[in-house]
Amino acid sequence: MAQISFNLLFDWDNSGAFNFNESNYLELASGDESMSPPGESSFSGSGFVSEMNLDLINTDSRFSTTNSSSSIYNYIRDGAFLQKRVRLEVIIDGVTYTIFRGFIKSISETLKDYKSIGKVRIKCRSQDDIIKNMQISTPAATTRLAIKEQYDESTLISLILSNAGLTNGVHFRNQDYVLITPTLDRGLFTIPYFWLEKESPIEDAWLLAAACGGRFYFNSEDGLFYYKNAYGFGKGKSATSQATINESNCSGIDYADNDGELIESVSYTARTRYITEVKEIWGSQKPIKVQPLETLTIDCDVSNPIVEVSGYNFVTTAAAGNLITSGIGIVINNVSSKKVNLSIINGNDRLIFLRNFVLEGRLLEPLDNTEYEKSSSASFWSNKTGTEKRISDNPYIQTLAQAKAIADMTLDRQSIFSPKITVKKYRGNFIRVGEMVSVSVVGKFSGNFIVTKSKFNLSKTGFYQDLDLFNASGIYGLQTGGYFIIGTHSGNDNKKLFY
Repeated sequence: MAQISFNLLFDWDNSGAFNFNESNYLELASGDESMSPPGESSFSGSGFVSEMNLDLINTDSRFSTTNSSSSIYNYIRDGAFLQKRVRLEVIIDGVTYTIFRGFIKSISETLKDYKSIGKVRIKCRSQDDIIKNMQISTPAATTRLAIKEQYDESTLISLILSNAGLTNGVHFRNQDYVLITPTLDRGLFTIPYFWLEKESPIEDAWLLAAACGGRFYFNSEDGLFYYKNAYGFGKGKSATSQATINESNCSGIDYADNDGELIESVSYTARTRYITEVKEIWGSQKPIKVQPLETLTIDCDVSNPIVEVSGYNFVTTAAAGNLITSGIGIVINNVSSKKVNLSIINGNDRLIFLRNFVLEGRLLEPLDNTEYEKSSSASFWSNKTGTEKRISDNPYIQTLAQAKAIADMTLDRQSIFSPKITVKKYRGNFIRVGEMVSVSVVGKFSGNFIVTKSKFNLSKTGFYQDLDLFNASGIYGLQTGGYFIIGTHSGNDNKKLFY
């Protein structure tokens, strides 16, 4: 029997030191972590923000937000608890695992009465949820630079996080976020065109990863963001078993044969664009009125991403209609991906009207979409009719070569029948989503599987996980050793290039 202990730590005073250990109050902690299965990773439009619920004994009203006698009252009163940091550590046979790190979303209380000792339920979310709810825009200069440099998806994810306030070695809003570039795998695809206009940085990073067959996520173990590229399931803890699961260390193993992930064909759409010539990119629908000696600031919303603003044209008249040729200034303050902010300066001591005002520049405009289709050649389908997986709305699939690679990968993963394994109440070392485990049931089956979902449960009676698993074999068309590695293999080694 494993020896279990734990630490439930809060940063009530925002010191960053987690000085408040509330372990003695914990009755139950439960939470989950999930990702799309490997077969879904190339077309899922979203990742998963981890969650945790804490049930704390509140007999002395320590966690009551209305109890002014509580020693932490000033830290939790009037919503002050919101976004306070929390960390849960579980020690299994002397090894410490950070099970969850995040912040408080809500506190609800069940009051003490003759039937109840009094409890609070604290709901928590992982720290990426704060950034997920942000909205950021990039300047047109970033779009131009991306076109020039032809960034890969990893570089763009790093750029997105930097725009959200994360840079190397810099903490974010007193949270223990820090972006460490080596946690981002090298990108595998060139993404020619990039812009953000009031977008969630986390959701766009999820989209970028999905467009390239990879996985972007926040790791609650070390508090860092990670990107695993399309080959991520062929290396590291995803390629080496981290635990052996059998009937002796869990309460049950379910094996389900189903066609939930099974497809016969794929269709991927590449949404291509081009850079226009200089043309009108915005025009005022009515005359712009500027008061005497006023500086008027306006926003010009543009329908397609801006590459550059090259100039403007207008005619200025007085209220009576006569032309005015002096005392007018135009200052372009900011050019974001789809908006130009400018100031119109009226140096005259009379009312003026700017008529036929237009901005000129170059845009990124859509071309006709390019579609790649493929059907499985596996003999399994010789007398069966399957479904087609269609992906047409991911803006980061931008070239036919990219669409082909991701579609081929998806077909290799999902055109072969694969079981789903569910493990109930596994008691052993802590297993994280994305890691590989070995499962063996005598007389039934054995093999390696990727953890796609984990639910944990911690109480005074012990700690266990419920796991969903996806078959690790067949994720790629070949076994991982069948692919060419630069610096290792030569042309005589008969190895295949990775997609």
